[in-house]
Amino acid sequence: MAEERICRERAWLPWALFALCIIQPLMDVLSYWLIYFDSGELVKLTLRFAVFGVVFVAAFCISRRKKIYLIFVGASAVFIAAHAACCFRAVQGYGMSSALNDTVNFIRVLQLPAFTMAFITFFRESDRCFDYTERGVAINFWIIAAVELVSVVTNTNPYTYDTKQIGVLGWFYATNSQSAVVCAVIPWAMYEAWKRDGENGFPWRFAAASAAGAAVLYFFATRLAFLGIFVILGGMFIVLWVNKKLGKRRAAVLIVCMLLCAGTIKLSPMHENQSQHAAILASEQADIDSLVAQDKAKYGEAGYMYLEGAYTKYLGGLVDRFGLERVAAKYGGSTDAGTVINIRSMKINYCSLLMEDYPAATKVFGMPLDQMTYKGTIYDVENDWYGIYFLYGFAGLALLAAFILYFLVIVAKALIGDFGRYFTPESGAAGVALVMLLIHSVFTDGVLRRPNASFYLSVCLAAAYYIVNNVLYGE
Repeated sequence: MAEERICRERAWLPWALFALCIIQPLMDVLSYWLIYFDSGELVKLTLRFAVFGVVFVAAFCISRRKKIYLIFVGASAVFIAAHAACCFRAVQGYGMSSALNDTVNFIRVLQLPAFTMAFITFFRESDRCFDYTERGVAINFWIIAAVELVSVVTNTNPYTYDTKQIGVLGWFYATNSQSAVVCAVIPWAMYEAWKRDGENGFPWRFAAASAAGAAVLYFFATRLAFLGIFVILGGMFIVLWVNKKLGKRRAAVLIVCMLLCAGTIKLSPMHENQSQHAAILASEQADIDSLVAQDKAKYGEAGYMYLEGAYTKYLGGLVDRFGLERVAAKYGGSTDAGTVINIRSMKINYCSLLMEDYPAATKVFGMPLDQMTYKGTIYDVENDWYGIYFLYGFAGLALLAAFILYFLVIVAKALIGDFGRYFTPESGAAGVALVMLLIHSVFTDGVLRRPNASFYLSVCLAAAYYIVNNVLYGE
């Protein structure tokens, strides 16, 4: 009786979660236009943090396990204090402004575990919360697709690769994050469509979700988005086939979508971008070879002086900050253009050299964010896990990895223990979304430190916990 009374009193909660989900892309669109008109970085940040604060406080108030929230807040405060203490000792001029920037950035990362905890709490409190969250995430795909379509029709699409004018990004700001978001919401949209189609007749909703999802990823133009077509559609094919829910018509829809995308790969924006990149790379390789040949004639091949011209031109910030010898040693004396001009490698190498100059304690708790900017160039890395290490050290990396690994372990144990019970279309859709988010976290900086994408990772992790603990199945 007590539990029934609590559920009745919190009848608003499922609708609140539904609203929380569907405002996510709307906040992204608002952020885009605020940045576009250069009128609101602070507004954007305040809005995100306000939503986060309200959700976290609400979850704490509702939770019957408040001790876990208090431990989380206490541990987070201790960690950022240790980080700040290390930075004060290691970096001359590190002051309150730098500490504030680090704290704000740290809160962005904290949103992943905090939202995960909150969703687990909400899912426990009402039987309808999980269902309404699923619907909200699924609707987000259609909102994103509509925004992209309107941006193309109105000729306001900012392009995924702006300088090349390639790719349909829509009114969204961060390319890597948006790729992760799109890849996360499509499996949920396909699952919801499958559920609503029923068993009889042609699966029109499922066909529409599958085709629209493939189209959005196809025109996005990044390699990960294009890969996502086959991981997501192929993954849902396997999920439904294993559960004996696929059927010939759904199978045909998925196969046709994948074959069309694979068969037209050379016409795709992704291929066009790669072709242009290859041409640029060939041109820069010839330039590097010419510069190296000139310096070899001038200095000989001993030491690294023969790299001076090429490295100063393409790695000027690193050479100026750390010197030619250290930079050349870090690159192994490479003259390969694919290595030398690779922006992601350059940023990782910059931060790696920077970390070498700091005390051992900094390697444990990380270094300041503002030290990753040198003479106006930002060297903050474009790979999530490297970024966590450089900003929060081995301690931060280990804690976040352990947090995510916990959910992966309980999922693995559940599937090994009772595969038939836990590998359902519902859990499969969440699993496909989770896989795509984790892939993005490895190859981009678009998930772990980006609240708009980490929100969906929190949903997937909380869904995994919810399903594994048999809440859906009436334990």
